Amino acid sequence: MTESDIPQGGGFYVSINHKDDLGTTYMHLDSFFVRYNQIVKAGELIGTLGKSGSIKSGPHLHLELRKGEIRVDPAKYLNDILINPFLNNG
Repeated sequence: MTESDIPQGGGFYVSINHKDDLGTTYMHLDSFFVRYNQIVKAGELIGTLGKSGSIKSGPHLHLELRKGEIRVDPAKYLNDILINPFLNNG
């Protein structure tokens, strides 16, 4: 984990550096369970969904994905693991 703080409008957040110069930030958390410079593993609980920050629409997660310093569409990287609720996945 690289950061956990309160950014402008984003509420409580956690930022994680991944391999291949990728980074994720999870914003509007209610709480977080990791600390600065902690190594986290896939599937590890890093925080809880919340509504912190300037958002007024209720609990949700804002996911930001970066390649270097550039924000990118997370769907391009997550398509292999996302489940389409409109398909029969059984």
